[in-house]
This record gives sequence, C-alpha cells and structure tokens, in this order.
Amino acid sequence: MSRWLKRDSSLGFATQSDYVTEAPSGYTYLLAGDDVSVDLAREVVQTQLLEGVVGANSAPLAGSKHGGKIKVKVPLRGCSIAYDPTSDAISGKTPPEFQLLAIALGSGAANAAFNAIYKAAADSLITNAGDNITVKYTGTISQVDGAFFCSAASDHAVPPVYSNLVTGWVQAKDTVSSPHEIDLFEGAANVATVGDDVFPTSTIALSTVQPTPITIKYVGSDAAFAYVLVGCVCDSAVLTLSAKAVPTLELGYTFTSHRRDTSMGGMHVPASFTRVQPSIGLKGARLTLGGNVKPGVADLKIDYSAALAYVDSHTAVQGVAECIVTSRTVKVTCSIPLDSSDTITAGSSPYETALENGTTIGGLCLTTGTKPGQILSILVPALRVTAQPKLADKGGFIVEQLEFEAAAYTSDEPNTTAGVQDAAPADSVLRIGLA
Repeated sequence: MSRWLKRDSSLGFATQSDYVTEAPSGYTYLLAGDDVSVDLAREVVQTQLLEGVVGANSAPLAGSKHGGKIKVKVPLRGCSIAYDPTSDAISGKTPPEFQLLAIALGSGAANAAFNAIYKAAADSLITNAGDNITVKYTGTISQVDGAFFCSAASDHAVPPVYSNLVTGWVQAKDTVSSPHEIDLFEGAANVATVGDDVFPTSTIALSTVQPTPITIKYVGSDAAFAYVLVGCVCDSAVLTLSAKAVPTLELGYTFTSHRRDTSMGGMHVPASFTRVQPSIGLKGARLTLGGNVKPGVADLKIDYSAALAYVDSHTAVQGVAECIVTSRTVKVTCSIPLDSSDTITAGSSPYETALENGTTIGGLCLTTGTKPGQILSILVPALRVTAQPKLADKGGFIVEQLEFEAAAYTSDEPNTTAGVQDAAPADSVLRIGLA
C-alpha cells in the first residue's frame, strides 16, 4: 500500500475533439508547482423523506459532475534547450505553458501561435533609417502584422554570442519597396545595424476564436493514483511580472467531468526548456508604460478572465454538451511611486485625470532576456484607468495602487481604416511573444 504524496505528482494535458470526449493520447506534461488545487464538483440534492425512523436522514440525490475547478502555477520558460535560433524554425520549440496560453486566448486557427519564420543566416538587415522605430532589411523574411520581432548581431559561433538586441512588436510592414521595412509599435532599446540577423518569433494573441477544450491528467507515483479531468476550459490566467522575479503564470480551469483511474498513474518527466530570465536590467528587462521606459513599477500583474456559458443537453455525459466563452477581460494592476514632477490637474494626479477623462494612457510592454531562445515579451497596447488610484505604503514611501483594463486598439496594419480591428495578432489587446 502507498499514499499519494503531493510532491510526487505530474500534471499533463491534451486537446479534445469536442467538449465531452476525453483525449485518448498525446499528453504533454508541465513543469508545474506542487500547489496544484483540484475542486471536484457534484450536484447533490438533499432530501427530507419520511424514513420512518426518528432522526434518520434521507439519502441525497447525486447528479452531474459538471463544474469542477483546477488551478496550477508554472514559471514561464523560453524555447527548447535543443533549439538553435540561428538555423531552426521556432514551430514546435515553445514550452507547453505557451501552448496552454494560446488555447486559453483562442489564438488563431486551432488555438495555435502565430510563428514568424525568419531565416537568420540567409537574410540580414542591410540598413536602418537611423532610429529605433523603423527596421529595413533584405530577403524573404516572413513578417506577421502584430507579431513579436527580434534581431541581433551574432558571431555564429557554437554557442553563438549575441549583441545589439532589438525587440519590439510589428505595427506595419512594407514588403514591396526595396529594402523592405518594418515599423515597430514603439521605440526599441537599440537600433538595428547592417549585418544583424533577424530571428524567429512565436506570438499568441487574444482573439474571438473559441478555446479548444483539453483533458488534464493529475497523476501520482503509483499506477493507482490518477484523476482525469475532462472538458477543461480556462476561465482565468494571471501573469505575475514583478521586478527582480522570474515571470510566473497561474491558470484556472473549469471542467465538465472527472474520474479516478487506477491504472494510468505514474510520474512523467517534463521536457526541458530554457528558463525565462528574471526581470532585471542585467538580464535585459525593459518595461515601458505609455511609450516611455517607466522605472518604479512594482507588483505588476496581468489578469485575464473569461466568462463561460454552457449548452445543456440531456444526452451529454454530464448533461452539458458545450462550453462557450461569452466575454474576455484583461486587467492590469501595479503600483507606482508618487513623484514631485507629476503633473497635477485641478487637484488630480495624472492617473486620476486619466480616469476622470476616460482617456487611454498608451500601452504596457515588458520584455526580458538577452539572447534568442529565452526572450519573453508581453504587450497590452492600450490601457484605461478603471478605478480610483489608492495610496499605499511601499516600504516607507508612498505609491499609487493602480487598476487598468485593456482598451480598444486599432493602429496595426494591414487594415488602415480607423476604428476597424484587424485579425489577431494585429490589433489584439493582449499579446505574448517568445524569441
């Protein structure tokens, strides 16, 4: 006899063919934290029947298992340790948590990432307009409007040494003129120079596409220890992006059915991927807010939530045939120190003024990493203050605690009609990129 030890567990997932059918194979296992939380559901109707015995309770009526919950936390990682950005395509090299985010956000056809296929050694930048917005290049590099961009100088040694890293988000492109041209969403930290290589990137973005349900297997070290959770749909995703720390992701799912299995337990070793670097300047971290590098931002979180609705069906296994995401919300919270140079308008701080006027304050972008293969970037291109800023004590100095929501953004190409949203990743209000 053995016991299920929480530390001795594995968590895997696979996509389903529909909402109610358990995935038979194809499971990928996560490097998850040991604080997995599972809440099994069951509709139970308590009855008070005439049992004929004083003080006896009646047996409850047990119904559908629909409505269970699971939460899991993972550190964000970069590409596979076997990935060579100077020669490989990035497709299939991104970590499983990136795939889960793609599914949660409904990221395009089949909930897949948008992969920009750049060939580093064959195509190089030839010139630059002299600023950090416009990049000019030669060759047949595949660009994706709204996608993450990465270039750097590489010595093509083994392992390569990189310098002059340029990252950003493609706002517009010109593949007709010679040389071709990319315009970035905002200024990069560096300016691309002649001979720099352009590297593959993978982007996921919030879209209108419905997420594909997944099956999650939670297993222990013994074959008898396994729970299978069917019809998992993400209803929350929290990115914790504090300075000095490695970015982490917490995912929450609601599922429609569960079962315990006594033969499919046993732990699995997750595949190896590079670690995303902590958010510090030494590791290339750069945070911009409203188009400017913003020091002092603390306790940064991006919170995605989805409202779920269900289609009831008498013939479905647990009485529910389909799950529909009816709305999606992106919130950003952080704290920023008060500064003597803040512009005060009619007694209101800058963020109070933005709240009063209903204006957007531009975008938020966090990028960390010093070399292709381990670079992460997260973009919310337009933010709106949605709550009264609160004053708080942050280790002895005063900060404003701020709450934002993603605002409408339609400035990406290819559609240049004002107020018309392009297909994701262009114009998407939340994007996450790897390079």
